[in-house]
Amino acid sequence: MYRAKGFTLFELVITIAIAAIVLGLAATSYRSTIDSSNIVAELSDLKNDVMYARSEATRQGLNVLICSSSDGQTCSASSNWANGWIVMLPTGGGCTVSAGLTAQTGGLLRVRTSLSSGDSVTFAPSGSNTSQGICFSRIGSGSTGKFTLATATAATAPNQLNKQCLFVTAVGLPHTVAYGISDSVGSC
Repeated sequence: MYRAKGFTLFELVITIAIAAIVLGLAATSYRSTIDSSNIVAELSDLKNDVMYARSEATRQGLNVLICSSSDGQTCSASSNWANGWIVMLPTGGGCTVSAGLTAQTGGLLRVRTSLSSGDSVTFAPSGSNTSQGICFSRIGSGSTGKFTLATATAATAPNQLNKQCLFVTAVGLPHTVAYGISDSVGSC
């Protein structure tokens, strides 16, 4: 007697259903990994720019300001930094961020454009800082504040872990804190 080789329709449907479930789980995990990677890269860029602003202030012996900017030329004085930020020597050498504040001639030191990932970066001043930016003096001390970086998908509970905070201390040092963690500098 001859028996046909191959799969039955029922076996094929079950195999495809199992494969779809496994692929669905893998895609969710992969998205979370991509989101986490984006936040780490964006946090690194911001932290590097904060450290750069501090080093330029001590190197040049002048006040250096880092502030949000949507046009790459002037401060926007906004708590939303996802549209970009600039590092500059402010006109007049002051340390107060105001909308439209420009850099001295030749004083635009670094420009970061908007985040392409759709993630958010918000800034909250702290301590005596009431300005929407960080200013470093010629000795490297700075105004204080907290940056919160979150993925575009962080509104859903599983992605809350894709939030990071960057604190700038009074001595001008950046300090990173992961979501849900509290330490001597602050909590995220």
